[in-house]
Amino acid sequence: MSLSDNRTLTFEAQKLNFQVVKPLFNVLMANLNYEGFGDNLEALELQNVNGSVDLNKLALSSLTLQVPSLDLPENENLPGLALKNLFVEKRGEDVWLKTDFPIEWTISMVHDKPIQMQLPKGFHFQFLDGLKGWSVPKADFTLDGMPVRVTAKGDFEGQVDGRVDIEPKQLSFVKQYLPYKLMTPDLEKWLKTALVSGDQVSANLVVKGDLNDFPFKDGQGIFKATGVVHNTVLKFQPDWPAVEKFTAHLMFTPYDLRISADKAMLQNAEARNVVVDINHLDTKTLPCKLPGRPKRRRLTPSVSC
Repeated sequence: MSLSDNRTLTFEAQKLNFQVVKPLFNVLMANLNYEGFGDNLEALELQNVNGSVDLNKLALSSLTLQVPSLDLPENENLPGLALKNLFVEKRGEDVWLKTDFPIEWTISMVHDKPIQMQLPKGFHFQFLDGLKGWSVPKADFTLDGMPVRVTAKGDFEGQVDGRVDIEPKQLSFVKQYLPYKLMTPDLEKWLKTALVSGDQVSANLVVKGDLNDFPFKDGQGIFKATGVVHNTVLKFQPDWPAVEKFTAHLMFTPYDLRISADKAMLQNAEARNVVVDINHLDTKTLPCKLPGRPKRRRLTPSVSC
């Protein structure tokens, strides 16, 4: 460790226990201990650490380090995280994360197994306004093989403005990751059986607002997911004929789901301008409206599912 110009502190170490430098990080990054994150790093060892601190600004000017392994348990507000051989580089306000190994995220409400995140291009983000905010200009990675693109910005108080684009390809893949633990048993059963098949799936998720108010049920922010599924097969009830051969446009806002199509086939009948509204997904009773104009037979205008 050395001091130059009475303002720049330079440090390096081959191995370093995180608890040794945590007080410095707490000064430089006041939100490090968000939801107990800092307390969960007691066993973390850093390697090949090099960096410099501007003492006048109390700013971390540069930093490179290697994290051999890290395992953080899932808690109520944060997913579990497990990784190994992660390289971190910070230059000015820009930070790059790189690893050749998958990063495992544990989100029990979404999936019963850890979700594998691969970073073939690394992950780049920026600090804004002297660590008051952050930005992800564009990040491309995969989650269990599914292509994902993220653009987002926000602050460390909970404000976020972001978009996530995914290409899961098959509807069967999407069904594995729906948050069934947040649903009623009837809704879970209906989704697993009614969403029969579909391909060429693409979707995006938009979140804007204060995450402390998420999922913005009362309109405090925006939480909206939209998607397109081609060659869709939908079966509303086991004893009903399936609705087939249509391109489904899906839109979810808390807590309503709309499925629409320009046209669809119901047995030998063609229905046009089909709109299916499934409202109040957070309740046990799910009113389900099915307006449409079939050519040769009528669709049931309203059912409860």
